[in-house]
Amino acid sequence: MKKALLLVMAMCAFHAPAHAQSTPNWRQNYVPSVKEWEDWWSRKMDARNGSLTSPYIAGGIMTGTDAGGALVTPSGIANTVVRSLRAKLGDFLTTADFGAKCDGTSDDTTPIQNGLTALAGTGVALQVRGICVAGALTVPSGTRLVGSNQGAVLKVSAASPAYMLVLADNASDVTIEGITFDGTYMPVGVQGALINSPASASITNIHIENNHFTNIPTTGGQVSHATVMNGVDGLFISGNVVDQSSGDAINVNGGYAMVTHNRVSNAGDGCIAFNNGARGSISDNVLTKCNLGIGAGPEGETTDTDIAQNISITANTFDTCQYGVNMGDYGYAGRSGPVNWQITGNTFRDTENVGIEYDINPAAPINGTITGNTFYGTGSTNYDGTAYANAHDIRINGGSNINIVGNSFMSPKGTANTQTAVKVYNSTSYNISNNTIYDPAGGHYIYTLYSSYSTNGTINGNTITNAGTGILFDGAQGMYYSTASNNVMIGMATNGIEVVTEAYFSVMMGNVMSVNSAGTGILLPSKGLMFSVVGNVITMGSGTAITPAPSSGWTDVTIYANTPGGSTVPAAIINGVTQ
Repeated sequence: MKKALLLVMAMCAFHAPAHAQSTPNWRQNYVPSVKEWEDWWSRKMDARNGSLTSPYIAGGIMTGTDAGGALVTPSGIANTVVRSLRAKLGDFLTTADFGAKCDGTSDDTTPIQNGLTALAGTGVALQVRGICVAGALTVPSGTRLVGSNQGAVLKVSAASPAYMLVLADNASDVTIEGITFDGTYMPVGVQGALINSPASASITNIHIENNHFTNIPTTGGQVSHATVMNGVDGLFISGNVVDQSSGDAINVNGGYAMVTHNRVSNAGDGCIAFNNGARGSISDNVLTKCNLGIGAGPEGETTDTDIAQNISITANTFDTCQYGVNMGDYGYAGRSGPVNWQITGNTFRDTENVGIEYDINPAAPINGTITGNTFYGTGSTNYDGTAYANAHDIRINGGSNINIVGNSFMSPKGTANTQTAVKVYNSTSYNISNNTIYDPAGGHYIYTLYSSYSTNGTINGNTITNAGTGILFDGAQGMYYSTASNNVMIGMATNGIEVVTEAYFSVMMGNVMSVNSAGTGILLPSKGLMFSVVGNVITMGSGTAITPAPSSGWTDVTIYANTPGGSTVPAAIINGVTQ
């Protein structure tokens, strides 16, 4: 049966459509060269189950998912060496590398502290990026915390720590640079600062540079600061901007500091303060609308034998402050003011009360120089609208060994006939020389150079234009072991030189003066011993050139060779004998 069926099937014809074979069009194929094959083969990568097993990248090997072993070199820079990508990425780390969000709301205290701790002493900088909200942070030795100001903000958290960045005990070699510090949430009425070094710590080589301090509280007393640095030996604060503070903006307590090229405004206390033995230099700063432009003191005990508390205040601009420079003991019993200081080449503009003041009680030895400074518009009310009677450009109280030389005073703006250019009070061993004092309109200075209860002084070579009295000596001893020589006083309304009480062992010689009204050229006391009035040229409006006439209270007095204009002088007296 099976065989029959197969036979029948073999004899039957089956019908189906026929398909033509497809023949591709001919084209030339590219045959790689041997060199190209070798190049491609050299860059092959092995794969297993869809994963590369040994990728080769620029001379390095990546294993698994770790790309850190890739070898890299800086492009186009000669003499650099191949390093792993892992090592290269570790050269510069940001707050984000430690998990900080820096979104302006999240609290980033812990990740930032982790970064500061991890990088301390490694030579690797921690870069702040974004608005990082944080509480108190400890800054270890060897920290470099950096940013780019607007894109790098450290903002005090709502938890309001009194101090934000606090240097660790015995920290050294720290740089904080390019950060914007936002003190919006600093506690009001509590002593605090955005950067602080603790008291009684041995801290060295600290750099706070090119930062911006903003939104520090301005109420609650003089307690909120940008920086409070205690006892740092080698502190550099430079290039910073401080917008405002209720207390000292930059406060230095003890140690040795260089504070330079900062822009500080609107401080409720000092724009810059050097307290408790702080020494160093303050230069090239611009200080605006501060209660004190620069405050310094108190120093150590008045019995200290070490008087090496050196301060140099140079080339600063003081604009619209209540006081420009204010130094002294600040009323602390038994303390002294700064010693061994110089105030040189500064500009004081629109100071409301006193341009430069030194004030200690009781008087103590100091060694101070005020030279080459420019004063303009002292007595202005632009600071807070207060009109101070008795405003001063320079006022010294209780100092000794003071030199006030080569300064320029112009255009006072205070209450009429109440101001004084330079006053030395309760002091000894002073020199006021070669200053220029000019009131274009007149009527502001009641006195220009004023020695009160002071002895052993020289007032020589000054030029004074338009004032009440040019030079005044008063106090218990009046003019004592002192000279007033070679001064030019033009346009005096009251007196050229006035000596009250007595004149002992003193000389008034070679002065040139003009007195406009019914005043006096040289007004002498009724009591005197061995003083001389010699060779003065005195031009009077209608008053008297030299008065009074010889007194019975005078002993060994010489009045000789004076030249009056518009008046007369007493007959010549030499060693008490009328000629």
